[in-house]
Amino acid sequence: MTKYSSTGISEDLVENIKEVEELINSLNCCICLEIVKNPFECENCESLYCFECWKMMKITGKNCVYDCKNPVVRAKKFVWDMLSKIRFRCNDCKKNNIPYKAYLLHLEICLLNNKYMNVDVSKELLDEAKLKVEVLTKELETIKMDKNLYSQNNDLIGLNNNLPLLSKEQIRNKYLTSNLSTEQKKEIYKAIFEGNLAAFKDLIINKKYNIFEEISAKSYFWTSLHYAMHYGKLDIIIFILEYYKSKLSYIMRLESNDGRCPILCLLKSNGVNSNTKKDLLETIFSAYKFLISNEIIRELKNRDMDYLIEKYKLKSYN
Repeated sequence: MTKYSSTGISEDLVENIKEVEELINSLNCCICLEIVKNPFECENCESLYCFECWKMMKITGKNCVYDCKNPVVRAKKFVWDMLSKIRFRCNDCKKNNIPYKAYLLHLEICLLNNKYMNVDVSKELLDEAKLKVEVLTKELETIKMDKNLYSQNNDLIGLNNNLPLLSKEQIRNKYLTSNLSTEQKKEIYKAIFEGNLAAFKDLIINKKYNIFEEISAKSYFWTSLHYAMHYGKLDIIIFILEYYKSKLSYIMRLESNDGRCPILCLLKSNGVNSNTKKDLLETIFSAYKFLISNEIIRELKNRDMDYLIEKYKLKSYN
């Protein structure tokens, strides 16, 4: 019999796992690390939480694992749309092929699952949640950034060429656009998420969509390159870097609203394992030369990838 839990939903209960395995990696709760149940998200960093996990985390005095000050609210329609692609089974009553929203209701009405937890079990869950928050907090303390990412020292200008040093706002103004419709942005996102290079090329080359269209929510500043790094889609990453090879001093400094340049999107991705990250970085650093931030240097050291710094003579611009 499946152990009843008020937190996330185990991947073991997913029936169409082969179809949605990659999708699930981006739909995990930051606390219980399972598929989010009754999802809520931070308005700033878009980190996802089961509603119950988030309530337990708030007891510890934290609103978001990344210390964001923005509200945590019910997840946007986009998250629910992604969750709707998953089908679940109930190991207790043996029903199967249950859509996500129906499965949430099923958990409430299934007599075998609808058990009241005693005080000891509730306390155990709370203690586990507190421990996870403490671990995450310690990890995050090691990667807090210096927001002053740009020095006025001309010696820190890009390696590729003698381009003038620009601030992050100037780089955004130079490259980022927000001209496409929501449906067109979804086309780009879908091609990247699926790793479909042919479809992505068609959108960029034939339909003339800007590679650096802001395809995230407004003012989050996530572009195709940020998402390609986040999902570890090497073919699309290489296509973009080749497309803008002479401008790497700029595009590799494009920051999201929470200070993530493209390389940081890869390093901090929860959906790409450590070995894959190392392989991707080896490929990128061996083929392209550009300055990196001190934050990237810190991330590489924290993740036992500091050998890359010496191997590829990586230099920072701050």
